[in-house]
Amino acid sequence: VVCGTVKAASIITDKWGNREKRTTNAMPYPSTVDDETERPVIKKQYMLSQFGATASCLLPDATVNFAPLLAIQMAPLMMTLVRKGKVTSADYHRVYAICLYLGYVMVFFRLLYPGDYILTKSVGLRSIFMIAFPSSKLRQLMPAMYVWAFNTLLSTIIYPLVLQNAIDAMVYTDQAAKLFFFFVAIGATLRQIVSYAPLFGYTIRFGTVGPPTKPKNGVTTKKVD
Repeated sequence: VVCGTVKAASIITDKWGNREKRTTNAMPYPSTVDDETERPVIKKQYMLSQFGATASCLLPDATVNFAPLLAIQMAPLMMTLVRKGKVTSADYHRVYAICLYLGYVMVFFRLLYPGDYILTKSVGLRSIFMIAFPSSKLRQLMPAMYVWAFNTLLSTIIYPLVLQNAIDAMVYTDQAAKLFFFFVAIGATLRQIVSYAPLFGYTIRFGTVGPPTKPKNGVTTKKVD
């Protein structure tokens, strides 16, 4: 299903789309975002979230599978509202970023508070492994079809048969697994907050103190230390 969807999307893009001006890429960013320093960070976080969303489809848990759905459904709705003049492109980016962030929060709550026996320690570790797998790096070396064909093999064959026992052995108890999930959740969500802060007029710099930053476009943003 994943590989078929990737192939269909590629065919449709080649025939009717534009690989340079696509959906989110074509939406102007808020004036608070510096084009040289902050915009590339936001775009990279968007890209990583999109890879993570596809990777979540390969995991054996329905809650994790559907976690990215809010952002996936909200993006076309917001694009329609932008075209109709109901909201601005800045609103689009802010809502989209929040929805991407909430998808990760949902996954981490599922890992920390499974609520039933289905989501075991092994499934949780496998989820972290697959979502964190550097698919975006592979994409720079090979076509998308090959990347997701490899991810499918990794999730369904290589990980269960070769990697699962070794990785499970590194985390001895369910309590240790939850502690690991907690630190991963804190790191991932903080990274997103820092990346998306310029969309809301804030620039977060840890360990530095200084006046508000002033991007090239002349709009001052608030600085949080």
